[in-house]
Amino acid sequence: MKIEKVRVDGYRLLSDFQLDLCDDLSLIIGKNNTGKTSLLNVMSTSLSGRNSYDFEDFSVPIQKALLAAMLAEVSAYPLLDPRISLEVEIRYDESDNLRNLSKLMVDLSPQARTVNLRFRTEIDRDQFMLLYSDFASSINAIETALGQSLSDHEKREEAQRFLTNNLHGYLTRTIISFDPADLTNFHDLSNELQAIRNVVNIEYVGARRSVENRDATRSGKTAGRALSRLSSQYFDGNTGNNSVSEPFIRLAAQAAVTDRIFSEKYKEVFHEIIEKVKQFGASAGITGEIHVLSNIRPKTLLDDSTSVKYGDPDSLLPEDHNGLGYLNLIAIIMEIEIRVLHMRTAAGGIPSDINLLVIEEPEAHTHPQLQYIFIRQIKKLLQAHKSDRGLQVQTLLTTHSSHITEASDFADIKYFRRIENRVVARNMTDLERVYASEPKEYHFLKQYLTLTRAELFFADKAVFIEGDTERILMRAMMQKIDASDPYCESTLGSQNISVVEVGAHSQIFDHFIEFTGIKALIITDIDSARVDESETEKGVKVLKLVASPVEEGTHTSNGALQHYFGIKQSNSDEVGALAGLRERTCVEKQLRKVNGVWEVSSDSPSLFVAYQTLEEGYEARSYEDAFIHINRSYIERNIGDFKGLQNKKFFENKNNNSYKLAESCVKKKTHFALDLIYLESALAADEDSWKIPSYISEGLRWLRDAE
Repeated sequence: MKIEKVRVDGYRLLSDFQLDLCDDLSLIIGKNNTGKTSLLNVMSTSLSGRNSYDFEDFSVPIQKALLAAMLAEVSAYPLLDPRISLEVEIRYDESDNLRNLSKLMVDLSPQARTVNLRFRTEIDRDQFMLLYSDFASSINAIETALGQSLSDHEKREEAQRFLTNNLHGYLTRTIISFDPADLTNFHDLSNELQAIRNVVNIEYVGARRSVENRDATRSGKTAGRALSRLSSQYFDGNTGNNSVSEPFIRLAAQAAVTDRIFSEKYKEVFHEIIEKVKQFGASAGITGEIHVLSNIRPKTLLDDSTSVKYGDPDSLLPEDHNGLGYLNLIAIIMEIEIRVLHMRTAAGGIPSDINLLVIEEPEAHTHPQLQYIFIRQIKKLLQAHKSDRGLQVQTLLTTHSSHITEASDFADIKYFRRIENRVVARNMTDLERVYASEPKEYHFLKQYLTLTRAELFFADKAVFIEGDTERILMRAMMQKIDASDPYCESTLGSQNISVVEVGAHSQIFDHFIEFTGIKALIITDIDSARVDESETEKGVKVLKLVASPVEEGTHTSNGALQHYFGIKQSNSDEVGALAGLRERTCVEKQLRKVNGVWEVSSDSPSLFVAYQTLEEGYEARSYEDAFIHINRSYIERNIGDFKGLQNKKFFENKNNNSYKLAESCVKKKTHFALDLIYLESALAADEDSWKIPSYISEGLRWLRDAE
């Protein structure tokens, strides 16, 4: 038995939203403000039986509809139903114990395998009319007190304030199980919370875990006692049920023995004062003696007289001497264990059929290595509870950590993407289906993302580059562009941009760019080529493309350009696609995918493909070619400092163009790039620096301004 799907409507950004849950762990990732925490909140609020929604919890369209209805001259129910709903689809099979679930079933047919629950919070028509009337009375009272009428703007502000402060009091909650194929067939469960809890229980480990490593305060209470407090909660969870394990029974027995010892010692300690009390009591005619008895409770000891320390037995240190990351990891593990204890007794002393464990952002304060350890071990930990205790646990884990994502199973990932004013959840298995006809490409993408570049899932924008030279210099180029536009409000440096080296494989990211909705800039080479004719030993003519300067070329050998611009050319063609590439304008390099095909579009393009263009009377073939052409004088002035160049005397011959210099003089591209970084750092304030090739500058400015 498991929860297969959850659907949310009307809650913040979650409208007409659906999420497929994995059997064990669902890793929820996405950029900031994509509804990850909202999903956890609506699930926790609904499944725990709380009815604590406010005006701000409704989606923006519903808020606007409510405001408009409140300000209307005649009371009328809002055009959009003001409701928040969570639907949970439970799947079961013949091997499951259906004792609890049967009480929620509405479809009793033999082939039925799902139960659907709906938790809905809304303001119905009668309650809205009362709300409207109460608001009108409030406005009348305000206007009477002020002695004047409110303006339309003031009434709108009052309506906003009134709804914010009061709407929760007019909301009603209903819970039903229903048949999706026949909505008239339902069972009202609004007063059957325990019946629901017997089937589904939710436990929440929040992101705020209060772990600190500050020094003790003046009052003597340490700020870093989070682990000790959790130890107390763990003990309480283990002793607050009917199945107390042997270690806890022995601890209670030891407390009883200690009680007797302490009680005997108390007789000696308090003997003098007890005798005096007896004398006063006898004079007052009071009989009986006072006894001071020990009453040790293990939980109280844990609360007040126990601390968690770490280290070797001979050198123990307090918990607040630990690093925050390690404290946080320990706190998460302890909190998970406490939640598991709650699960064991959630359904009247026994576990619920399904237990949802929600873990929010476990990466807080934790360095990458601990994040890797956590995600690799969490499944083992939960599986151990499942095997040992028979708990059915499904875990939802949200994260902003690329390290946790890299160490996770690709199939567990649920990617949240914001599209305008709503959020869509996508499964990584959906991406696999998109690549169904390209299995090798999908395998490469999967390996690449999970091994080295999971940061792409969290970036707003991305730059795909080919080689080390561009990777080393890209951030410096961004800084130069920002410095050249000091009045630009949204600089490249202030944006969440990921720079990714993909070699000659940027076309493999085609479906990924569309899947994530990321704004992407591909910086590549025009790779001009010409058709060369040769003969085999048997005299057979063979045509093949060979690299050539742009002005001599007819084709491009660049796979990315061929892919994204839909270029089809043959090595036997006399005229290839190079001429068309050379003539493309900036607008014609902006693309958007329409019906599976990349098309030129200046209307919300998602991709810009940048390659070498005419600059200062010359067309370069590669990055080094373009860079040397516009920076030749700079290189010549500093030629002695370039360790990555060879054949330096070639620069003295003005007949050697940048194509020849790039081919003959760049010994190691990475060394050449590092030379430029070094020279930039040693540059005097009044000296000229190197320049960015125009095609890169053009692409980066597009990316900066893309929305």
